[in-house]
Amino acid sequence: IVEGYRSREGSLMRALANTFQDWGIPTPASIVEVAVATKNVFIIGSGGVRSGLDASKCIALGADYSGAALPFLRAYYEGGVSAILQLLNQFMIEMKTALALSGTSDISQFRRRKRFVLKGKLLEWITYRNLMREVCWDTCYFL
Repeated sequence: IVEGYRSREGSLMRALANTFQDWGIPTPASIVEVAVATKNVFIIGSGGVRSGLDASKCIALGADYSGAALPFLRAYYEGGVSAILQLLNQFMIEMKTALALSGTSDISQFRRRKRFVLKGKLLEWITYRNLMREVCWDTCYFL
């Protein structure tokens, strides 16, 4: 799919990328699947993480940690080490905000708190895979 973004409009590579754009399992669904299937596995949620909020969502869904590459590579390319440090600070503030808005004061409390809103494709995935009880118990809200 990445090669499709790099290729010219109307090219075979672009057409192939469009055909397979929904191939695979999205990161949030992957985290849920692994968290439900196993209990003693260390989970790192990465792939498509672009903000501290995205990282927080990975942890809320069951990841132990979250990782991001593209935003930091872009920051380095555009502004060097100082841009990376600025982005890292932004990620930390976004994560702290997510914790505060969820009523928790640290990441371990946040990880244990299983109250969140499910919507869109992730809600469809969890419903289709019949994982609602394992993921939410009775504390999820649906949009």
